[in-house]
Amino acid sequence: MLKHYWLFILLQFAALIFLPLWLVEALMLAAMTTSVAQGPSVRPPELKEDEKWEDEDPLYLRQMSLAIFSIYLLAQVAPLLSLALAMPVLFVGVGIRSPKRAIF
Repeated sequence: MLKHYWLFILLQFAALIFLPLWLVEALMLAAMTTSVAQGPSVRPPELKEDEKWEDEDPLYLRQMSLAIFSIYLLAQVAPLLSLALAMPVLFVGVGIRSPKRAIF
């Protein structure tokens, strides 16, 4: 009957497995985005002017980690998204019988 029904089952199974993971990763992405949006770290006011201060979490490292994490999420979501978008194409014509004789 449905020759591509296993794809539908696979998509539902993947959604059950990945949805909680994607929710956690969406929170992580939001935290990284707000960290980058805050801009560079400010020098603590209690330090003296001649005292050396090094930023422990520079902005360029936060931007790099956000880019790498975004690529990781895209690589994780893209295959399932392409499968979900292909589902209607795979099921076109399923269950619809073509007439024996065409009537024009």
